[in-house]
Amino acid sequence: MFDNITIGQYVNGGSFVHKLDPRLKMVALLFLIVAIFLIPIPNSLTGISLASIYTITGFLIFISLVFISTKISLFKVLSSLKGLMFLLTFMAIIQIITNQVGDELGNFDFFFSFVTILIIIGVVSFYLFSKKFVPFTPLYFLIIVTTIIYVLISIDIYTFNTINVSVTTNGLIRAIFIFIRVVVIIITASLLTFTTSPNDISNATESLMAPLKLIKVPVSVFAMMFSLTLRFIPSLIGQMNKIIAAQTSRGVDFKESTIIKKVKQIVSLLVPVLVLAINSAIDLADTMEVRGYIVGAKRTKIDKNTLKLNDYFVGLLILGIFSGCLVLRILS
Repeated sequence: MFDNITIGQYVNGGSFVHKLDPRLKMVALLFLIVAIFLIPIPNSLTGISLASIYTITGFLIFISLVFISTKISLFKVLSSLKGLMFLLTFMAIIQIITNQVGDELGNFDFFFSFVTILIIIGVVSFYLFSKKFVPFTPLYFLIIVTTIIYVLISIDIYTFNTINVSVTTNGLIRAIFIFIRVVVIIITASLLTFTTSPNDISNATESLMAPLKLIKVPVSVFAMMFSLTLRFIPSLIGQMNKIIAAQTSRGVDFKESTIIKKVKQIVSLLVPVLVLAINSAIDLADTMEVRGYIVGAKRTKIDKNTLKLNDYFVGLLILGIFSGCLVLRILS
């Protein structure tokens, strides 16, 4: 149920990305996400708009190739889009419907009748039943949405309301662009946690926040909190899956119940998960205390991060990408 959540998961490996300095990876992630947002949203297929389309497509190819080089399954990251598919589809449809600028690609009438409503209810019910048997549900969800749109366009029987929708080049381009941008951001952000251990993230955070020590900010405490948060996310997900499996073996169905029952089931999950989280936190605190951890005390490290030639090369590459996106933004 929660296996598609990838936040905080680290996959050990010896790839080029794994070996980069964690401080560089955190700064690079920030610059890349800002660069993605700097790319102007296109309004046509000419000039700056065409350059924006080429840039975001290049971003998608570049990040995908980098991810493939880590030998981590890209399918695992794309599966995390499952929870965002409804939001992404809704954003795309809103862009297409509300943006009426540009050449008209088509003009459609959406017919609403008792027949179409019954068919849509049947399609949605079939989707809810069959999605657990489909390996890649985001694509399956898009197919279902396309089917519903086709039903609304093609069936005109006992219609009680009709809505006219014009699809323009501007709206379609903007919808596709926003969809790809969100996907690129998710893949880019996943690179950090997949290729960087929680300890390295903690050390990198503490190192990057070191200037704040001048104003008496407890940097080491914040870094430790951040590291423990990342560490506990997959742990809690694993514990929650065990609880779900235990309750399922007792006859509880988390997939086929009504909304009201699902709310009650979620509440029944929160109590044991909260108890397990508190017990884990207490055990962790006792373990840290036994090993001599003192809040705010200066700690030594066995491994110290140092920038190497590869780090400088990647840093210059990221700065070049960021500068190119900034120039494109200024010229738009």
